[in-house]
Amino acid sequence: MITIANFLSVLSDLGVTARADGDTLRLSGRTGALTPDQIEWLKQHKAAVMAMLRLRQNPVRRWISLDGEAEAFSSHALDPAYWRLAEVTHD
Repeated sequence: MITIANFLSVLSDLGVTARADGDTLRLSGRTGALTPDQIEWLKQHKAAVMAMLRLRQNPVRRWISLDGEAEAFSSHALDPAYWRLAEVTHD
């Protein structure tokens, strides 16, 4: 059984880029890169593929509590909220 992440990796190996654009799944790459079986699999699992792509395109923010206040942040080092958190916790 193939997972959504594995399938997206296969697409990448084939030079096909997938992205969620609203409710539309956008694929770009060489015509004929996907087999009929891969296209059928994609049709059957489109909703799950779209959900994975949305997560990858818009990483989930985590919630923390500092002094009873909830603040959203990303652990990505370039995110300004990360540095605010680092300054608070590493004083």
